Amino acid sequence: AVSDLTSERNGLVDNNHRLTKLSEQLEFELRSLKERQVKVTEEQGELQNKFQESQRLITICTTEKEQLQGMYDGIEGLSERLSAKLEQNQDDYSQTIAELHKRLQETEGDLSSIKSEKAALNQILQQVESDN
Repeated sequence: AVSDLTSERNGLVDNNHRLTKLSEQLEFELRSLKERQVKVTEEQGELQNKFQESQRLITICTTEKEQLQGMYDGIEGLSERLSAKLEQNQDDYSQTIAELHKRLQETEGDLSSIKSEKAALNQILQQVESDN
């Protein structure tokens, strides 16, 4: 009976020792999980901050893109108006040059006629002077 009690006592001591060791392991794992939970919570906060910053930057970029698009559209419209004005000016200059060329030819023709008349008048003048 004593040996049975001793053996039972030794079994209980062994069980107690295993349970104590298991309890310590569970407490260690629980502490590790709590530490990991704190780190995950901190990382989640950091990620949330980065996400909010990213959203803010996206909003800024979108606004700037819209502004740049507006500026581009304005420049494109100005470019089209300037191209049309340039074409009109080129047409006007071509017409003016053609008119000036025509007037130059007319003036050269008039000058040629005047030279011919002058030569004829000089001849008449010389003949009159020689007759006198």
